[in-house]
Amino acid sequence: MRLKKPILTGILLLCMFCLTANASEKRNDDMPLALRVVLNDAYKHFDKQEYKKAIETLDVFRTGKKKGSDHYLIDFSLGNAWLHLNSPSKAASFYESAVAKNKEFSAAWLNLARCRYDLSQFKKAVEAFEKGYETSSPKQGETLYYAAASYFSDGNASKTVEIMERLLRNHPENIKPEWKEILVHAYLAVKKPEKALSLMEELVNQFTGEKKLQWQEAILYHYLSMNMQKKALRMAEQLSETYPLEPKWWKALAQIHLSGDRYREALAAMMICGYILPFNEKEKKLIAELSLMAGTPTKAVKYYESLHAQAPQPDIIIKIVQSYQMMNQPEQALKWVETGLLQTKSSELMLKKATILYELRQYDKSIEAFETVIQEKNGDIGLAWLMIGFAATQDDNLDKAVIAFENASKFQRHQKTALSHLEQIKHLKRSES
Repeated sequence: MRLKKPILTGILLLCMFCLTANASEKRNDDMPLALRVVLNDAYKHFDKQEYKKAIETLDVFRTGKKKGSDHYLIDFSLGNAWLHLNSPSKAASFYESAVAKNKEFSAAWLNLARCRYDLSQFKKAVEAFEKGYETSSPKQGETLYYAAASYFSDGNASKTVEIMERLLRNHPENIKPEWKEILVHAYLAVKKPEKALSLMEELVNQFTGEKKLQWQEAILYHYLSMNMQKKALRMAEQLSETYPLEPKWWKALAQIHLSGDRYREALAAMMICGYILPFNEKEKKLIAELSLMAGTPTKAVKYYESLHAQAPQPDIIIKIVQSYQMMNQPEQALKWVETGLLQTKSSELMLKKATILYELRQYDKSIEAFETVIQEKNGDIGLAWLMIGFAATQDDNLDKAVIAFENASKFQRHQKTALSHLEQIKHLKRSES
């Protein structure tokens, strides 16, 4: 689940309120009268959204020599006007001037942070957010969240975790579910998947609709990646039951069953998926493979033959041959072997041809096919010699069988079997003589 860059929507409004509060507070202390007048005039323009006129008013006063012309509220107000005109760079320069004159002015720090964030100057944004948090009263959890968001946007996941955990400790009552999302991603970035998963499980109960579904999908993925098969299975079953017309949940359920070698259950889930949405080529291959593994070759061959009709491939033909062999239809299997050999020179297909011919008791043709495998020197040569020995024995060609078993005995894997049959032939010949 991807995290978008958080949009800082509320900070400017908050800080505009702070300004008016500060301005009204100063009316009863030593704020110069000329300053109060010009601020009052400027904010009349603000109320009418006449920001350029506000700037002109403030600039005239700022460049004059009247008392209060260098006051931090002038800089702050100019910053607000430029920010309203979507000029965060100009606004930032005035906010910096304001905090240089009054380091405890939290509203200026927060609006400066907003500008730095909008300008993708995330390190500077973090500094300003933290200053804004330290100088504000009461302290706002939202400010810490934006500091964390700035760290995250800057690629500093460990600092994001540090700030977010501080936020959870200091402001547990004000935490919005959306804020916790950034902590999930930060935990994952610092290789703490268990903490991320725990937070995901908490979040999924705090959202509804599409947002809830997104987190359920993320949780399911992490269950699978962390090999939590039982939890993954429960969630996939729950999701497929709750949203039976959503194919991705059935696919997820099939994947979980497949990873547990539950081929029939995986096949059933994929078949339901196929009723909702037509299978693509990859899914047809999976269905066919599952059908073979589940012991239903009739269903498998249907899909394999369909795939072959779309795009003939040697591996598909081999699967078709295997399906017909499982169905005890060697003649059909042999036809597909011959089809495949017309398309490509395959030692695997030639070996299957030789084996099927042996099953059909066509021993002379079987021997010829096994000899082709040996000549091409591609595949299990020892097995080919062993099978020639069997075929020759069945065909009463004992001399050929002896030669074949002697050759097979040179291969360690088949040595014991070959020598055993050689001894049997020798015993048979002695008994006949």
